Amino acid sequence: MHARPVRRRDTSFLSFRARIPADIVDATKGQAIALAFPAEAGEPEHVALVRPGREVKFSLRIRNPAVAKSRRGIALAQLETRWNAIRSGPKPLTHRQIIRYRARCAGRSGRLQPGVPGAGCGHFAVGPSGDA
Repeated sequence: MHARPVRRRDTSFLSFRARIPADIVDATKGQAIALAFPAEAGEPEHVALVRPGREVKFSLRIRNPAVAKSRRGIALAQLETRWNAIRSGPKPLTHRQIIRYRARCAGRSGRLQPGVPGAGCGHFAVGPSGDA
């Protein structure tokens, strides 16, 4: 991995580039990963949507090297969390997590409709720690 954000020749924005660990390359191919960056130092917040291959690369949408370095750290932390979740695999939910999950689903549509896209539980993401 690069020690600092890199600048491509064809743009003034700094970019992020990092290799994906060899043990999870196949598991991450084709997945879309959203990385969120907060607003800081007068720069707007930014969400990068990336589809990794053997590496993750995207524009940090920033010209300020100090903010770019901060965003690089945020990206590395988010990616490391993702890699650890992929390595550990799916975890069973506790009864309490299932109850919370069902309550959130019911709150979205007013009633539970598992498996129906956009209507309740069928498409609700569970975080890497298993918390719903």
